[in-house]
Order: sequence, then C-alpha cells, then structure tokens
Amino acid sequence: MFFNNSIHNNSCVSCPQLNEFYVEGAGCIECPIGNMFFDKLKDECEFCNTTKSFFNNDTRSCEYCHSHKDYYDITLKECTSCQGNNTYYNEEQEECTNCPFGNQYFDFGANGCMNCTGTNQKWDESQVKCVSCGYNKDLDVHFNAKTGQCETCANSHEYYDVFTSECKECPTKNMFFDGD
Repeated sequence: MFFNNSIHNNSCVSCPQLNEFYVEGAGCIECPIGNMFFDKLKDECEFCNTTKSFFNNDTRSCEYCHSHKDYYDITLKECTSCQGNNTYYNEEQEECTNCPFGNQYFDFGANGCMNCTGTNQKWDESQVKCVSCGYNKDLDVHFNAKTGQCETCANSHEYYDVFTSECKECPTKNMFFDGD
C-alpha cells in the first residue's frame, strides 16, 4: 500500500495488481519473477506453490500449467512443454524427465511411468508405443530391465525369469523353451 495524497482522497491504497508492491520513487512494480505474487500478510513477494504454477493477473490468482508435460518457464513467462513423447515434468527434481527404463512409457491417465505389458516389449520413441523385441521359436527373446536392451537367452533350454531379470535353465534336462 502507498499513501494517495490527491486533493479529495487522503488514504492508503493498494497497487492495482496483486503481483505488485510499492517502491518509493518508482511506484508500483511487479514482483521480480512471473510465478510470484505479493503476500500482504508477509509484506513480501511469494512464489506460487509449485514450479508448474504461475501468477495470472487476469484471474488475480496462481494458476497451474495443465498438462503433465508442462512447467512454468520464468524466462519465457509462460507454460512450456517438455519435449519428447516419453517425457514429463518432474516437480521434485524441477526438470523434464524421461521414464527411467526402456520398457516404460509415460501414461497421462495414471500420471506416471508404466511398464509395457509384455515381457518381450520395449518402448519405441519413434513409433510412440510399446513394440515387441522380436520372436525366435527356439530361444526366449525378452526385454532385460537391468540392461535396458532386448536380449535373447543363449540356449534353447533357458527361459527369461521376469522376477530376477536373468535367463535361467529349465528345471529339468528334458525341458526346453518353446516360443509357440
């Protein structure tokens, strides 16, 4: 607030925008960063509560960037999208992040990284979907979460164990992997 010394109105008045404060000799100036507003109780500029929100002068409130891929870019002063189909904005790290494994994709409905449904699938960024690692009738083809690659078990008497992420021998010598 500042003192208005006009002829008819001797009173304190607020700056016209909620993200402004009064500086002697300069008048009302905006808080220095676009996702800040002036908190009258604290008598200082405060950030909107997340890096995905910004102060909107039209609605006079903090608003949220709507997409899971969006964040508020304080340099551009606008909501900006992370690039890439498998990328989302990680609020904890305050940066655009890819889903961590090659068989994961970002699901907007679940608001998180999800695994491709098949053990022999991987995420293909160019096709924007989970795709098969391939097929071999005699050898187990699978996605190895440890290496992030499609792999094939070395012998026909091995199968891929999804719990240990390793190829294991069939339980008895008279068993073999059958891809059909």
